[in-house]
Amino acid sequence: MTDVYQAYLGQMHAWADELGMAAEDIEFLIFQSMADDRGGQWTSGPRTAEEDTVEEGDD
Repeated sequence: MTDVYQAYLGQMHAWADELGMAAEDIEFLIFQSMADDRGGQWTSGPRTAEEDTVEEGDD
């Protein structure tokens, strides 16, 4: 296990302990938040028509 990954796990567990949650739940919430912000297949809800509209120059 790398030092970076060990630090990541340590941070997840520290936040989980502070919030009284499981580290896996903290990781999921972070993942879901990032997916929602960026859009795509992992979002928690359907995309709006505005989000699906591709304007000229976006590709």
